[in-house]
Amino acid sequence: MPDTPIDSRKASPARVRKRNRIVILGRTQAGKTVYLAALYDACWNNDKHMQVEAVDGRSHKAMMENIETLRSGRWPSSTSGIRYIDLVARCDGVVRPLTCIDYPGEVFSKAFIDGVETDDVHELLEHIDQAAAVISLVDPRVVTKESATKSMDDNFGMAKAIERIRSWPEGDKVPIAIVLTKCDKYHHHIKSKGGPIVFVRKYYPSLINAAGKAKVFESTAITTRRGDREGSSVFRKFSSQGVVEPLRWAMNELNQNERRIQQEQMAKETRKHLEKINKEELANKQKAIKLWTIGWILFVLIFAGVAITAALIVLPE
Repeated sequence: MPDTPIDSRKASPARVRKRNRIVILGRTQAGKTVYLAALYDACWNNDKHMQVEAVDGRSHKAMMENIETLRSGRWPSSTSGIRYIDLVARCDGVVRPLTCIDYPGEVFSKAFIDGVETDDVHELLEHIDQAAAVISLVDPRVVTKESATKSMDDNFGMAKAIERIRSWPEGDKVPIAIVLTKCDKYHHHIKSKGGPIVFVRKYYPSLINAAGKAKVFESTAITTRRGDREGSSVFRKFSSQGVVEPLRWAMNELNQNERRIQQEQMAKETRKHLEKINKEELANKQKAIKLWTIGWILFVLIFAGVAITAALIVLPE
């Protein structure tokens, strides 16, 4: 399909789908593949508060291969095509099907920066339009070390993705988690700027404005040490610091939203029931008044008839 301009914030209402998945967004090298591997490693075969497991062998194999690569001290290969990792998450006894998208960051740029129409862009947008929650991965180094052009995806592009979600039906209820990745290297820098929340507000103003209510997290999927070359990093240890918390928060938010919707639905049904009872009581009351009125009219007529009859009887001839 040729690259033709599109407005990624808009779509036909007929294509609006039910929100039923968590979508992980991030630019090129934001750490999507490593984050997913660390998340799965922490939650797979876990009997604690949060559990995540694949629903098929293909997805489980993809996760385990990345985990094995990372544990051996090697970096996984960059994502070359969109992959759908079908998962099931359990939180507080609630089971929720999830589909995590691991896709090339270039697809994100095409969708929200370049505004072109391709099959992979449409595929990404369809999943975003089904987002029940969003985990937005951003690399702190990009906005502080890279050029404005390279940082567009994290601020402007991500903001447009969130605007698309917020402007669609039920989009205002979608939990947004902003996750600062690779914080083993940038934690002190973030802290020097006032902490993660202040850092995000300063360097991602468009994203914060679009997200509105959002939760900020720090995560470290791989700890590294400084390499021989300036700015280079050497793999040190596979970790999972802060990778579970965004998902746990998103799941809790979704569970609370569902409970709130159920409570609102119950309250609505209760109001309808009370309105029905009140209408029935009013109808019964009106019926009783009507019968009482008719009874009194009949009584008055009978009494008047008896009185007239008696008066006629006693009249002299």
